[in-house]
Amino acid sequence: MAINLFKDDFTTLSGAELYSEIESFLLLSDSPDSRPQEGERLEYKREWGDTALKTVTALANTFGGLLFVGVEEKDMVPVAMPGVTTVREEKTRIASSIAANISPTPSFDIAECTLPTAPDKHVCIVRVRPSPALYMYTNSGNPIYIRNATESRPANAAQLRYLMERASEPDRAKTCITSMSELLRQQLTVTTRHADAAHPEGRASSESFFRLTLCPLNPVEAISIPLDISLERVLQNSILRRYKQVRECLREGVASAEESRGPEYFSYRWLHRKLDYEMAWAFMLDGSLGFGSQVRCSLPMGKLESSWSIGDVVWNLFRMLDFANEFWTNIGYWGDARVLASLNVADLPMAMKIQDIGGPDGQEAQCYMFGATNVLNLGHVSLTPSPRPCAGASAYFSVGSIELEKTDAVASMLNQILRSMGHSASLKELKAGVDSLAAALSREAE
Repeated sequence: MAINLFKDDFTTLSGAELYSEIESFLLLSDSPDSRPQEGERLEYKREWGDTALKTVTALANTFGGLLFVGVEEKDMVPVAMPGVTTVREEKTRIASSIAANISPTPSFDIAECTLPTAPDKHVCIVRVRPSPALYMYTNSGNPIYIRNATESRPANAAQLRYLMERASEPDRAKTCITSMSELLRQQLTVTTRHADAAHPEGRASSESFFRLTLCPLNPVEAISIPLDISLERVLQNSILRRYKQVRECLREGVASAEESRGPEYFSYRWLHRKLDYEMAWAFMLDGSLGFGSQVRCSLPMGKLESSWSIGDVVWNLFRMLDFANEFWTNIGYWGDARVLASLNVADLPMAMKIQDIGGPDGQEAQCYMFGATNVLNLGHVSLTPSPRPCAGASAYFSVGSIELEKTDAVASMLNQILRSMGHSASLKELKAGVDSLAAALSREAE
């Protein structure tokens, strides 16, 4: 089984084992579209040199990541593994170069292997760990570098300020809470039809809901988010692009949308009138984002009147992590972030797969939002007969690296949600199920 080069220990592998893992990672025998592309946490270098040192500095200052030396790239994807010609260990030279040119020396792992057909040609892999320290490439006129998409570039004034404040307050990311969190939660309250005379508008807060808040942990001054109509359009366009049901129901006239704005926020609210199903999105002056929705859904064939779908919860976690990553990249934010989830299912049962013959299969929860049929396998989950109605979860991630961390973050949060309700699951098997659902959702989005 292939290891995860971003996380697992590759320094104990033999040369042949490491070569096999690198070969599996690069996918050089596959089409270029299938190969891992350079990004915030990944870069390829034909040889070690000045630009490689800048990359190591940038990775240490931002998200960490992998640098392959001896791999040739074209259009940001690997095309060959020619190796570096040397008669001595290449990893010793690289390690010495990092220690001599980057201050303080970042935390890194390094390993090398030879090409099976050319013992004098070496390929190295350097994994750099991020930390709150400020790292400088001392042999450069612009010593402080950060990763920006596929580039290692000098930090601008706002980014430099953030790095300096992070270095002086390394625990900030674990303690920072957005000052506008209560206002954000208010914008995410979803409603349902209510006939009581005490609710003259015919709607009241829904007893069941799923709410996500995603908060950047950067100082507010470093974000400098402008609240204007152009940013509002960014939010709306992203919603319509990512949420197929929202877009199609608006076009068919069975749903309506409304905007709300103030000096510190903008929100977008969508209501499917026939299903009485509401969702809301919002962003705040401090760069925080939020999502709220009902969790009540109807099962096919009228087997149950209503239920809640854990598939919908996972679906929205994936969509909102993608959403936040795109939104913050658009406004130039690239630091750390925290996502908080709150779920209240009230007295709704969990939606399970309904078979045509034989009754319910109690171990496969489906994503039922407006007819979606993606299945999340819960065969390894021990479900309590008397679950608690409320659940919560949280996770930290780095903007720019979320594409690599997303499945782990979603699986971790799903595990927290299940445990909050009294259920129990194997995190390893839960992640495998989330991986499968993520692949299905990617195909659905294409």
